[in-house]
Amino acid sequence: MDCLSSPITDANGVVTHYTWSSRDIHDEVVASLAQRESEERYRLLADHSQDWVGLTHIDGTCVYNSPSFYRASGWSDADLQATPRESRLHPDDLPALAKNFEHLRKGERSRLRHRYLFKDGKYRWMDCVSSPILGDDGKPTCYVWTSRDITLEMETLHALKSSEERYRLLAENTDDIVGA
Repeated sequence: MDCLSSPITDANGVVTHYTWSSRDIHDEVVASLAQRESEERYRLLADHSQDWVGLTHIDGTCVYNSPSFYRASGWSDADLQATPRESRLHPDDLPALAKNFEHLRKGERSRLRHRYLFKDGKYRWMDCVSSPILGDDGKPTCYVWTSRDITLEMETLHALKSSEERYRLLAENTDDIVGA
């Protein structure tokens, strides 16, 4: 209950009685607690995930990066503000990044595999999935993204392709009969 009381005084200023009113706020308190618990669950998920989670305005302005982003990449907010985002992507991946943003601006979900520069100066392969969030007018206002380090997967794929290429060249350049 939420109670409010007011004193009633006589002509001499002496309190003779009180008026009061009360309002049942049980549902408001329960809803507020549920909202706080929900926010805490989502914060715990974002804070302890190994995947990077972020929220970015459609113009590219960062709203939120999860702690996992900072732990893994080594970057700080000051570092991110000091340089454009494109400076942390491999130059060969910039055209794909531009296409990715085109999809988001159209309100379309997108996926991008790209190389991201960590603060230690090394590029790591990332798999990034982005989903636009639409405003009341149906146009994208921002997008939420998740990103995962897939460097080991990409290195393994590259090694497999190189191995297959070597064996193909051997097979094409031998006089021996090769068969399976």
